[in-house]
Parts: sequence; structure tokens; C-alpha cells
Amino acid sequence: MGDRLGRHDAARDAAWRAFQRDPVGYGPFLVPELAEAGRTLVGLAGTVSTLGALVQGLTHYDRERIHHSVLTAADVASWCDRLAAEPAVARARRPAIAPGREDVIVGGVVVLKETMARFSFDHCVVSEADLLDGIAASIAN
Repeated sequence: MGDRLGRHDAARDAAWRAFQRDPVGYGPFLVPELAEAGRTLVGLAGTVSTLGALVQGLTHYDRERIHHSVLTAADVASWCDRLAAEPAVARARRPAIAPGREDVIVGGVVVLKETMARFSFDHCVVSEADLLDGIAASIAN
């Protein structure tokens, strides 16, 4: 998610301020039908997995602990504030943030936070499965 803002220290950038005014409408990655979809929000990939690790205080990647963990709206908001207040160099020192994600994590967390608020999700289930897992499962069935 945060990759769509580009790789920079977004918290001090004019594009970042524009993004903050309407993060959910910022890109083609959300559709209006989300409001009518099922009521369990499942997130996957970099931002959500990283938040799963941060919330649990993990110092290294642990798929078993991250997969199916739950991020509450309060967790997401708290980490959003914390990470946005730090320069990218400080985020890079956090062991749960993979190298190269320090400059995109805040944008992704803002999108998740605003999506949860806009569509009234109080939690997000973290999934370490991805599109390839779904394709494999559909072929197997």
C-alpha cells in the first residue's frame, strides 16, 4: 500500500499532505463495493505483516505468530501515530521493519487506518497467505 506514495520520507512532503486528506481515495486499490463485502477485513503483504510483528513486539519474522494474528483499530492508530512521528532512519532501526520498508510503511498504515475507519472495521486479520496460495488452492480443488 505505502509503495504507491513512492520511496521517500513522506511525512515531510507535499504529496504526503495531499494523501493524508483522502488516503482511501488515493489510488485504485480500493473499490466502493468494500462497504458491501463481508464484515471480516483480512489484510496481507508488507504493511499488514509488518504491523502484526510490531504489535507483537517481534524482533524477527515469525510466520506462525504473524499469520492469523489480529490488529485492532486502536493498534493500527497507535502505530500510525508512532511511525509517522519518526524519520525514516529511526523506522529503519526497528527490527520488525524489513530493510527498504522504512520509507513506505507510514503510507500503508495510514491507508489501513483510514480504510478501517471509513468502513467501520474494528479489527483486521493478518494473513501470510497470498494470491499464489489462492491460485494453488483453486487448482487443487
